[in-house]
Amino acid sequence: MTRIIAVTNQKGGVGKTTTALNLGAALALEGSPTWMIDLDPQASMTASLGLDPYNLELDVRSVLDSSDVPMHEATVRVERNLYLLPGSVSLPGGPLASDEPMDIDTGRLKHLLYRYRLPFEFVLIDTPPTLGQLTLNALMAAGEILVPVQCQYLAMHGVRALFEKVRRLREGANPNLALTGIIATMFEPGSRLDEEVVAELKATLGAERVRAVIERDPAVAAAPVAGRPLVHLYPNSSAAQAYRSLAKELRNERF
Repeated sequence: MTRIIAVTNQKGGVGKTTTALNLGAALALEGSPTWMIDLDPQASMTASLGLDPYNLELDVRSVLDSSDVPMHEATVRVERNLYLLPGSVSLPGGPLASDEPMDIDTGRLKHLLYRYRLPFEFVLIDTPPTLGQLTLNALMAAGEILVPVQCQYLAMHGVRALFEKVRRLREGANPNLALTGIIATMFEPGSRLDEEVVAELKATLGAERVRAVIERDPAVAAAPVAGRPLVHLYPNSSAAQAYRSLAKELRNERF
């Protein structure tokens, strides 16, 4: 059974793309065929893998726009076991977005994903830092959500609206949507404030829901410049090891 996980947070700059990309790469390294979908109109995941989102013949918009473009035709192989449906800077909110609104049915991505028997163990969807139409598409299609939360004082306040949206979806259109967990990001070892934030997350949501703590690591910023996942380029970094550990946990879960 394919596990479809939306990596989402309505707040930007929390390590969402870093988490989706490196968790995907870590799952692939562990032997799980993994497909990443870049649904963020900034296409940061795509650019972080060395692809130019401004010069792609086919991308996620090509698929969402037209039933004539199968998802597999727009998908590129990144590494062994790792594939990417590239992002599009012409999606609503992107640098090249058209003035004309793009009408995407909220069930469009779900329809496309469930149309075929997916040859993947995991599908990870990187979403925009909003609760708009694209994120709703991801939440409708997913069976799980993973929420990166930056270690800062108002961390929980930033995800309340997301949890409310998830609650409504579970009561209506997607009753099986589950919270796989929280990823505490940009953790500064030795920082009393960061330790208090992680403690608050565990106390509020349950310790088992905080699936990983990602330390602030210079390697995280350096990897996208090289166009490769952190877990490949700096495998011994603290962040890479945390993502590998999380990948092993997810693979061993019964879901």
